[in-house]
Amino acid sequence: MPRLLRRRCCLPRAYRPFRTMAANGSSGETDAESYVTQPSFSLPEFTESSGDGDSSLGTPTSSSDETSSVSASSSNVSSSNASSSNVSSRDASSAAASSAASSAAPSAPPAVPEPSPGTEMRAAWISFYDLSAAAGETGSKSAAKFKRNVRQMFADAKALKMTDVVVHTRAESDAWYPSAYFPWATSLTGQLGKDPGFDPLAFMVTAAHELGLKFHAWINPYRVKLSYHGDINSLAPSNPARIWKTDTDPSNDHWVFQRENTLYYNPAVVEVQNLIINGVREIAARYSVDGIHFDDYFYPDNDVDIDKAAYAAYAAETLKPLSLDDWRRAHVSALVSGVYAAVKAADPKKLFGVSPVGNLDNVRHKLYVDIDRWLANKGYVDYIVPQVYWGFNYPEERFRFDLCCAEWTALVKEPSIKLYFGLAGYKIGTIDANSSEWIDHPDLLKRQVEFIRTISQCSGFMVYSLANLTKSDPLHTEARNLFYSVM
Repeated sequence: MPRLLRRRCCLPRAYRPFRTMAANGSSGETDAESYVTQPSFSLPEFTESSGDGDSSLGTPTSSSDETSSVSASSSNVSSSNASSSNVSSRDASSAAASSAASSAAPSAPPAVPEPSPGTEMRAAWISFYDLSAAAGETGSKSAAKFKRNVRQMFADAKALKMTDVVVHTRAESDAWYPSAYFPWATSLTGQLGKDPGFDPLAFMVTAAHELGLKFHAWINPYRVKLSYHGDINSLAPSNPARIWKTDTDPSNDHWVFQRENTLYYNPAVVEVQNLIINGVREIAARYSVDGIHFDDYFYPDNDVDIDKAAYAAYAAETLKPLSLDDWRRAHVSALVSGVYAAVKAADPKKLFGVSPVGNLDNVRHKLYVDIDRWLANKGYVDYIVPQVYWGFNYPEERFRFDLCCAEWTALVKEPSIKLYFGLAGYKIGTIDANSSEWIDHPDLLKRQVEFIRTISQCSGFMVYSLANLTKSDPLHTEARNLFYSVM
């Protein structure tokens, strides 16, 4: 879900660690391996209405025992410029606005089909910011805190009746597991390339499966470092980007490039493609993940200087060279098909999916994704999750939720490819392109779920992010409860 820090341009509020009491009555760091079964929030009871399959909310529970039984039984205000990318900050807005009437919102269709048991994906993204916060504050991070708080996240997801979690495993040319290709994630320990003394990915996969949640390893393929200001030494010594930029071979300097304050790998370089594929292969082969998931970081934009030297060399030795745009799409497609093959070689049952921005013009002409080819043929993806991060009343009509969903639905030609929609939980309580829809209508996320269930080709959804669904202010609580009523 979301271009993270392009579509999600500001740091989300950290996932607050919860000191949940273990079965032994303790809440200390020795609880790391204890099983968290209670969500960090109360959930309402609801009763089934007659006739249309919808649900009506009852009296919210306040007892922790009742909340536990629900879990066990169910198992900066900003503008979003849709024409450039899915960009939005997610600072909480004033909860006072939650009392606004929702009668002006377009109502969902009168009859909402209930999904068949076990067929609908209900997923939540968990970003590396949330994982970093789970490990504790800088200077006091620990494996025990990380394990306890990750269990809490997964318990929250289970309580909300999610089926899958999509968890950052490589966000910045790094790894949340011992890798042969990438250094340890700095956000895990607070130190460049430091071994945390345990395998976070192995722990998370096991913890998710223990609760019946499927686990997708979320990777940003080309991104090397956010908030990069020209200091290559801010990367770990074993980071491939640092090695390529500091070795004595000038021919590989262009394998890494900077755009604004972000460092990227060059998609046009075969060695870069092999690095990314090898990184995926080791995850798919060594861990019992249920899938590999790519976010929407491909080419950052359409600037001709990004791969000017590589394209010039290609054009000089090719009788009938592709256009720059088609050449770029070919390189991205080569990576994606290579990743797909690597995943299937490790285990044919494991999935590979991509979550592009919802704006198809940007997908085709800025990210250089050959989306029409991918969705009409086998061998690229098992599923696609367009980030349809707008409401039903979005000011620019072509990006309104129902119209954008229809546009994406029409693209999926290959029957084996699953279509899911990415939903913008992070926009709850925010102004979006001068529209207050996400403030005035706390039922918006609920109505979006109801709407996509009327699309026969759609098999589920992913919400960015779990942290946004668990906030405790009145507006987020109301939105969560309404969302839960249709889960």
